[in-house]
Amino acid sequence: MKINWLSRVSTLLCLALVGMLISKLTTAQADTLIGTFTVNYRYNAAGQAVNQSNPDYTKANPCFGNTIPPGPIFVPNTTTPGQYRLVTVSGAGCGVWSGDCTGGTFWATGHGPGEEVTVSGTFGQLVLYYWDWIASDNDPGVQTTIEVYKVSQNRPPVAKCRDMTVAAGSDCSANASVDDGSFDPDGDPIIVVQLPAGPYAIGETAVTLTVTDSKGASNSCTATVTVKDAEAPVVTCVPATNPAGRNLPKAGNNPRRLNPSGFFQLIATDSCDPSPQIFIQDSASGFVAGPFTSGEEVKITQAAGATPNSKPMAGVIVAHIHLKGDALIYAVDEAGNKSDLHPCMVPPKSK
Repeated sequence: MKINWLSRVSTLLCLALVGMLISKLTTAQADTLIGTFTVNYRYNAAGQAVNQSNPDYTKANPCFGNTIPPGPIFVPNTTTPGQYRLVTVSGAGCGVWSGDCTGGTFWATGHGPGEEVTVSGTFGQLVLYYWDWIASDNDPGVQTTIEVYKVSQNRPPVAKCRDMTVAAGSDCSANASVDDGSFDPDGDPIIVVQLPAGPYAIGETAVTLTVTDSKGASNSCTATVTVKDAEAPVVTCVPATNPAGRNLPKAGNNPRRLNPSGFFQLIATDSCDPSPQIFIQDSASGFVAGPFTSGEEVKITQAAGATPNSKPMAGVIVAHIHLKGDALIYAVDEAGNKSDLHPCMVPPKSK
């Protein structure tokens, strides 16, 4: 209720140093008790009761320096913006000054125990002090006891995301969490859900992380999961049939397992790339022929005085490759992973 400036009232002033909004709210079960405070009747330095007719009246207000001992009660832990509930335990009740130090409006909960007022807004600190408006009503025995509560306000959880890059497994996929330490500022239990769920295929996948607290408040963030193929292909070469129908020499007569005919089938396998590219490198010159695909057949000729080159051919044999040194083959998959070098040995031609 609004109090007329000329009316007689003994009240406890609950002052917020910065502007506030005042509203009555019902008691919240989860409110936190900050403390119970008893404010005594105030006197000036001469032992006179502080009232409207006394020249020291304004000094009782913290806005005007408050030189009257014992001083106001600055309620601890009330500097954080929010809602604070003041409940009269005993005494004259609780009044609230809404406004700045130069003007405003008084509100009150009444004068009976259990009545309350809730202050909400942003202010410097909650301050309690008592004074009497009427000089003839100076009762030095008056005390008012007030309980001050921090009104519980559920804050939503904080969702924190980060982009993730992971290596693919043998099945060319991987799991990854983009959660970067999501939390609830009130300490409530949280449930974290990432959609779409893993495992994730090779490439980039946009995901949304949603964090929900035990009271149903939620928050979300987005990130990217990047799965990379980090496994190199495997490459080999096997002697191929000579189109002219000649037979290969037996192993006993070929201790270096050379392929005198020089015909090879190139084979490469990769867990994630069905068609890795195959290249043939000259060990003596650095010349590289290719790319070829797995299953293709080539003719390799080694001659120390030859100019390395690769000539396309028609039919089963796709290329005839002339090298100075040994033929070293390797494969490269779609992700750029390169296999180890594998030799495809042929006997060098005589000079």
